[in-house]
Amino acid sequence: RPPRSTLFPYTTLFRSVVVPRAYVADRNRRHFDFHEKDRELEKIDWKGELIVPVTKEFLFEHPLTAARSQEECNLIRLRHSINIVHDGGEEVPKPMESFEEAPFPNWIVHSLRQRGFTQPTAIQLQAWPVALHGHDLVGIAETGSGKTMAYIPPMLVHILAQPELRPGEGPVGLVIAPTRELCIQVCQETEAFTSNGPAEMNLHCYALTGGSDSEEQATALLGKYDILACT
Repeated sequence: RPPRSTLFPYTTLFRSVVVPRAYVADRNRRHFDFHEKDRELEKIDWKGELIVPVTKEFLFEHPLTAARSQEECNLIRLRHSINIVHDGGEEVPKPMESFEEAPFPNWIVHSLRQRGFTQPTAIQLQAWPVALHGHDLVGIAETGSGKTMAYIPPMLVHILAQPELRPGEGPVGLVIAPTRELCIQVCQETEAFTSNGPAEMNLHCYALTGGSDSEEQATALLGKYDILACT
């Protein structure tokens, strides 16, 4: 199913997509048709496995944000050169113009200020409310615009709201980057954030890339890693 926020209309490019059932059989588990509601072709036997409910809604609007009219929101987006393309369904969440409006813990805001941010950048002020609302999101911005900081804080909020992982259960957050250097950078940024958090937070990030011993990496992944940055 296409995400709620997209950069192009899927229906103009594809008629349908068939997702094969991996490793088990040659039957298709689900058939997706973008012109009608997707339909289940077979039931999945979870064999008694307990499925933990996942919380996705974390958007608690600040009174200043909630009081903005759609005209004011559009002016903010125009001022920051933000162009939004979505499926025309639910309204896009209102932008946040300051850190005080973002529903982040104080240690996240402190980490942002440590990195030289005095207020949200264009990609952050609109991506944060969309991601915290549980929507799918594709964001494009120029180099140096704070894209990494646009997804790390919402990702940490999401992970901390779920039951704590046990070794071998993770990850919850998955970051896919094109180069080894970017993966390492993501892990460093994440660890810098979590170092400012409470001691009991206990979040861990791991960089899985080429150029390293694969057996060593496989062994490491048996431990507790909440976030995986990989190529």
